[in-house]
Amino acid sequence: MLTAKQCEALELLIEHKTSKEISRILGISPHTVDQRIDGARARLGFASRGELAHAYRTRRMAGADLSERLTHENSHMPIPSVPAEAGVGERGGRLQGGSFLLGRDELAKVSDHRVVPELFDGQLGTLARLAAIFLITLLILMAVLAGFSTYVTISESFAR
Repeated sequence: MLTAKQCEALELLIEHKTSKEISRILGISPHTVDQRIDGARARLGFASRGELAHAYRTRRMAGADLSERLTHENSHMPIPSVPAEAGVGERGGRLQGGSFLLGRDELAKVSDHRVVPELFDGQLGTLARLAAIFLITLLILMAVLAGFSTYVTISESFAR
């Protein structure tokens, strides 16, 4: 489904490299890098580079055989099994159709890895995030004020 050159660019994309950095490593222009990544994104139906990179990384973490990068023709190789704890698909725990990346439905099932605590998700997630930002800001402000107070006290004691 993806070309070897697209996979090569995606490998570097999941390492959080920019298009400019990828172009330097591969010896191609940043425009060509963007074309390869956008081509892969469009071919697989993802809305953003971030979603594409997450799906690619998830596919690798799921233990898929990365040697099946080129899927222009059927290689007659067996579809690799995915460990049950990865939670990929309801169809016997196998990746379907030899697709190199997970589709949106499978990606949603695999995305059990939380980036933020549950408190910050859900209906009150935005409010919880704002409250956390406020509390952290308040703590930093108190620390700065305590530092100034200590500085003034020490300055006065040395001035005598």
